[in-house]
Amino acid sequence: MSNMLKHADGLYSTTCNLNLEKLKASVFQLETVVDKHYLADFRLDYKGTYNSLDEGSSYNLLLHPLPEVNALYFSIQTFFNKVQTDIYGFRLPIRYWIQCWYNIFYDGKYRDWHIHGQERDLAWHGFFCVDTHDSKTSYRFNNGQELDISSQDNLMVMGLNHNQHRTYPKQDITSPRITIGFDIVSETLLMANPKFINKSFGQIADETPQMRNHWMPI
Repeated sequence: MSNMLKHADGLYSTTCNLNLEKLKASVFQLETVVDKHYLADFRLDYKGTYNSLDEGSSYNLLLHPLPEVNALYFSIQTFFNKVQTDIYGFRLPIRYWIQCWYNIFYDGKYRDWHIHGQERDLAWHGFFCVDTHDSKTSYRFNNGQELDISSQDNLMVMGLNHNQHRTYPKQDITSPRITIGFDIVSETLLMANPKFINKSFGQIADETPQMRNHWMPI
């Protein structure tokens, strides 16, 4: 992982050194599993992506033991620690959890302006570029200023989850644009979200609902 670059308050990027061919193959392998087992639980307006808190997802890419996924997790963890240290001087004593998904944009599709949470959440959203050359992600801040980040392969970007952002398609639409997105939220916020707490699939002996969890510590 190369030196971290600060683009604006609460918005950072770094260049990783992951094996993109292995990771791309893992994404396509996982896509077949998601298509078969999970898509019925999603409300999708484009293929393969959603907001992990607001849409009520059911899988976590990082929990699938596929090639290069382990390296991706530790790259995110290292980057997250560096971002927090740059802002606060240390890693906050907060228990954080992560949810991770793939984005595959076929035929020039893209995601329009959106956010992943509210400023009060003190949560984070980021993405990793797997196959994104000739495209970009734009950010729009509360003061109306906009900032473009060129989507270079092996680039990881992380910012506060209330930052408004959008993606643009690759110029060459003969192959899909592939990124891996993730949200990092506090345990307190996660447990307070009714779309998580009510997502149960049965009960154990003492009648306590079993939560269908797809988040993991980071």
